[in-house]
Amino acid sequence: LLMFVMTVLLAPLAEELLYRVGLTGLIARKKPVLGIIVGGLFFGLAHISYYVLFPSSPRYNPTQ
Repeated sequence: LLMFVMTVLLAPLAEELLYRVGLTGLIARKKPVLGIIVGGLFFGLAHISYYVLFPSSPRYNPTQ
């Protein structure tokens, strides 16, 4: 039950606070558009798969 709460509730909440409130909010105080763009880029980079970036990697096999 504790693992479920941490994974389903606390992790997304912490992530939102880090990216949306922390990073985006910090930059957006002076330049709102730049804050949204930078926050979105960092969020995307944190969630992208290594194999999407490097599909020619020796371990990449889309049929698995």
